[in-house]
Amino acid sequence: MSTRNSSQTVWLIVIVIGISMTAAMAFSSGTTLVPFVDAMPPRPTLPARADLAPPAPLQGASSAAPQAASSESRSAGAWIELRVPVEQPQAFWSVIQWEDHLGVRHDIEGWRGSFDQIENGIGKKVWWVDQAIFGARPFHWVVYDSRDGRVLGASQAFSLPVTARQTLVIEIPMQ
Repeated sequence: MSTRNSSQTVWLIVIVIGISMTAAMAFSSGTTLVPFVDAMPPRPTLPARADLAPPAPLQGASSAAPQAASSESRSAGAWIELRVPVEQPQAFWSVIQWEDHLGVRHDIEGWRGSFDQIENGIGKKVWWVDQAIFGARPFHWVVYDSRDGRVLGASQAFSLPVTARQTLVIEIPMQ
């Protein structure tokens, strides 16, 4: 090994040891390794991420059925449709819940109600989704035997539609 390579190796070792000692002292004293970060000017607070803040009250959630929406609004939104097999008509109740980053579910006030129709053994509920909330996630659809009743079934997590005029169908098998 040449003298030049030996000299470079020694300097590299000295630098690594110096950085290690500086880091150890900084962490043990509770100071920051990069003091200029604390001296930077204040930065604006970033808006909350859509997938971390509960969308309640959810702007863009509507009970407008597809037929009731104007052609202009239909092009700017989509629908989510619940389909549940039912053996007999009763006062079923459904609620859409948003799941936060801790796994806690929150009912969405604007997306709860009884089935729109029960036809050929299938209960259906349709909700309008404004394009402003396209792709928001994760949501779960929960079906109860009545407004304040017991849970009959729940969907897997799903994301809201991402395309205008799309209908996302969520099917829940009954327990």
